Amino acid sequence: MAQPLAEYARRVADLLQLFMAKGLVQKDGDTAVVRTIVVPPDDLTKEWNELVSLVQELVRRRRCAQKDRALSSNKYPAYRVDLPCLNALLLEAEAAKAVEVVWDVDKTCEQLRSWYKGLPSFEEKVEEICAGLKAPKVFAMLFIGPPGSGKTHMLLSLYEAIPTAAFLSGMALTPAGLEDLLLTGRVDVLLIDEVDKADVAVLQHLLPLAENNMLRIIKANKSAEVRIKKLIGTANVKRKTEVWNALQNRLIIVEFEMPTAEELREIVKREVPNVPEEFLSQVDLTRLSIRQAVMLASVATVNLNVALKLYQTLLKYSS
Repeated sequence: MAQPLAEYARRVADLLQLFMAKGLVQKDGDTAVVRTIVVPPDDLTKEWNELVSLVQELVRRRRCAQKDRALSSNKYPAYRVDLPCLNALLLEAEAAKAVEVVWDVDKTCEQLRSWYKGLPSFEEKVEEICAGLKAPKVFAMLFIGPPGSGKTHMLLSLYEAIPTAAFLSGMALTPAGLEDLLLTGRVDVLLIDEVDKADVAVLQHLLPLAENNMLRIIKANKSAEVRIKKLIGTANVKRKTEVWNALQNRLIIVEFEMPTAEELREIVKREVPNVPEEFLSQVDLTRLSIRQAVMLASVATVNLNVALKLYQTLLKYSS
């Protein structure tokens, strides 16, 4: 369950209690009936509208609420809220809150050094990244370099080494999705792959996070100030837009170069320990991204011939 849903549930429970006491919401067995045809007192209009909006969000998410077609009209829908389900959401939220996860930056750096030991192209990057993670005035970093240089691999390594990190795709990210994620209060480090491909509206949200690790969010007529510790993204090239330039001025850049063939071979062997030697001897790993190389190596553990055929297909369609 996503924490924003729990926040909705908590507020819905409070508002249901308020309006059941006022007689504006009826309890019917294990459900509470919310009818939008009801006209609340003027001093409770704001709260009533908030309740309706939140219940509609639960319906949209298909959790603990549904439209009551028998009581609904075209103009005035009615909804039933499953009270035991709502209570379960609240208990789940409290249980999650009780398990507090603390990010240990030193432990993260130890893990990175261990994973990339013996890979010269990456060892230097690990030290640059760890310096940025530990520096109190560095709020944002950008991994920049050509495709296949290991930027995403490093970002995924960070995701694995930081228990309070979130990994997102810049192309798929929306302002609303980013806000919902940050409102969970569980994200210390925001990792965005291909942030250079994010929509301008998303980049505008990232500006204050890169500036002072804070973003003010307004949702359901409520304002919240959320904070993270680090924002880290990857990019292949520099965008030439005003918003991108503003973001770039607020971060430090870690430049990635293409790893050597031997380093790629070692990474593949670490990721897929049982990869056949025949695969490594017949495939030019420098023509693949790290991600592709690891995937094909995994296939090779199942069927070497299929992996080699897929390799030729990748070369055929690579740009």
